[in-house]
Amino acid sequence: MLVRSWMTKNVISVDENEPIKIVKQTLEKNTIHSVPITREGILIGMITRGDIQRASVSELPSLERYELNTMVEDVQAKEIMSKSVITVSPISTIDEVAEVLLKNRILATPVIDENSKIIGIITKSDIFKALISLTGMGKRGIDLGVQVEDTPGAVKKVTDVIRSFKGQIVSILISYEKAPVGFRNVHIRIHHIGRGDFLELKKELYKLPTMLYIFDYFEQSREILSPNGN
Repeated sequence: MLVRSWMTKNVISVDENEPIKIVKQTLEKNTIHSVPITREGILIGMITRGDIQRASVSELPSLERYELNTMVEDVQAKEIMSKSVITVSPISTIDEVAEVLLKNRILATPVIDENSKIIGIITKSDIFKALISLTGMGKRGIDLGVQVEDTPGAVKKVTDVIRSFKGQIVSILISYEKAPVGFRNVHIRIHHIGRGDFLELKKELYKLPTMLYIFDYFEQSREILSPNGN
């Protein structure tokens, strides 16, 4: 899944020559944590609420607080912005962006083209929306986890059982994390399966060597079938 499909395209930004009071108003009005600073539409920096707070800390005890605040608010955005900005490309993948946000402990990052022009912004909320779409979480049905050998056709054996009971597989996620060497964990989401078919499917699934869990969102039941379920 590419960033350009999930980014917010109407980007709120502030020109480098605007005073800090305009930056503060922009952050507060739009309830955002940071804002890109531009020069003729080109990204040149970033200002966060933290940057403004740090700029407001007095190092001149002789100044009254209101005098200091007035001085700070009249400073131009380019004077306190962070020039080293973490950005991503519109053809970056969602998982790449998630890693960037996590590694750098940031809530959002601008999306720029080859000319450093801002074409969007991607936030943690956008990542969550993409994840929900990817897993089919918006339309909950049946979730199950099974541990299979890391061999060709191992996953197909499980999916064939599900399809034999007319279950529609909407997502399959495979992970090697927390799986023993030579195995992998498979997480499957199923929609449009009748109650009777599901009960019969469960009997067949129980025969599999390592079932991890079965979550039935219709009946609000959760069965953890293995201590290794994750």
